[in-house]
Amino acid sequence: MQALGNAINGKITNIVNLNIKQLDIASIIKKEYGGPIIVKNDGKCAALAEKTYGSLKSYQDAVFLCLGTGIGGSCFVQGKELTPIRNSGFEIGHMIIQKDRKLV
Repeated sequence: MQALGNAINGKITNIVNLNIKQLDIASIIKKEYGGPIIVKNDGKCAALAEKTYGSLKSYQDAVFLCLGTGIGGSCFVQGKELTPIRNSGFEIGHMIIQKDRKLV
């Protein structure tokens, strides 16, 4: 089972599948390993890795899509990741498809 939630200010909020309203994961990791700790979702981390070390490093403007549990990603303008004011942003959608390939 996958845990879904929003990463905001070092805390993961609304982890629906685990029935957790908020988990201060940054504090837990910082206590164990030191800091600073930045918490982002998997799509954003993958986008930052591609921008820093991978196929996006030579581009100043780019959109990165991550297909997994949902459709997420990140957007870079003038070499910087766009950071939305609310939520983690750039979560394009979520769709469940049954084994017979019909939409639920």
